[in-house]
Order: sequence, then C-alpha cells, then structure tokens
Amino acid sequence: MDRPVSRAARTEAIDTLEDQLGPAEGLCVSPLPDVATIKPVADTTAEDLHAALELGVVGTAAAVGRVLPAMRAAGRGTLLFTTGSAALTPRQSGTPPAAGSTRRS
Repeated sequence: MDRPVSRAARTEAIDTLEDQLGPAEGLCVSPLPDVATIKPVADTTAEDLHAALELGVVGTAAAVGRVLPAMRAAGRGTLLFTTGSAALTPRQSGTPPAAGSTRRS
C-alpha cells in the first residue's frame, strides 16, 4: 500500500502552487483509496482504518486549513469534496446517480 502524503508535502505543494498562481480560489478534494484496503469489516485492521482516515479526513482537513484563510480574506472561494473515482471517471450525463434515480418522466 502506498503511504499517505505527509502534511509537509501537502503544504509544500500548495505553497508552490500559490507562488506560481497566487492564492487558491478553489480546492477539489478527491481522495482515491488503495482498492486493497476496501474489504469486509471483519478483515479490516486498525492500520487499514488509519490509512483511510489519513487520506480522507486528516489530509482533507489539512488542505482546507491551508487554503481557507486566503479564501476568507478574499471573500470568495470554493471547496469541492468528491470521490476519487468520480474525479477520474466523471459521468458524461453530469447527473449524480442519486439525483438521476429520482427523476420522473
């Protein structure tokens, strides 16, 4: 399993982008977990949970915490949270499955 990106690496990446492009006006968080960590609950270890939380919660909170102050200062900004697979293979219709299933003819 790949190791999660460190907080220092995340901060450095955002710093580099800000140096090149200016303060972030948007952040898309789209974690894609290692498929090997998706298994039945009885087979899930504490290490599996730690990796999932680091990717989906801790990493997200760190990234938001890094860009949100500049967004607030500018009075604008967008935070978008989605799944990793949705970012890699977006639906062509643009309609999420849940919304599409509620349509009536």
